[in-house]
Amino acid sequence: MRMKVEEQHLAGIAFRGVETTAIRFRKGKVPSESASWPEILPKLAFDVRVEVSTEKDWCTVYVSCEFGGTEGWELATEVQGSFEIPSETDSTVGMDVFARRHALAILMPFLREAVASATSGTAMGPLLIPPINLVKLVQQAEAEEEAEEGAEADG
Repeated sequence: MRMKVEEQHLAGIAFRGVETTAIRFRKGKVPSESASWPEILPKLAFDVRVEVSTEKDWCTVYVSCEFGGTEGWELATEVQGSFEIPSETDSTVGMDVFARRHALAILMPFLREAVASATSGTAMGPLLIPPINLVKLVQQAEAEEEAEEGAEADG
C-alpha cells in the first residue's frame, strides 16, 4: 500500500511519502479461548535502516518489526518513508540527524497501522503496538551499526 501525503516541510525537510513495503502474517493455532496477543506473539523486534544520499539532500528510512510466536504465529511488517531537503530551502536539521531521529517518529504510526490492519481479522482483534522508546531504539541500532563496522574493520 502506498500512501501519498501532501508534501509537508518539517524543519526545512520535505516528507515525500510513505509506503508499506512488506507484510507477512501467518496465523497459527489459537492456544486457548482466552489467548491474548502477548501470549501468542511474545517477542517483538524492531529494525531501522537509513539510506542517506552522498549529497545529504534526501533519505529513505525503513522501519520494520517482526514477531515470532507460539503455535506457528508470525508477523513481519516494513514501512519506508522518503524525505528530502528541497534545493530552495535551508534545513535547520541535518539529514543524518533527521533520518535517525525524527523520521522514525514520523513513520511509527504507519507501522502501527500496518500491523493493526494485518491482524484485524483475527478472533483477538487487531494487534496494537504499544508505545516504544524511540530514542532507545535508535541508540541500539546505532550501537549495532558501530559494532558491525568495527568487526568489518578488524576482519
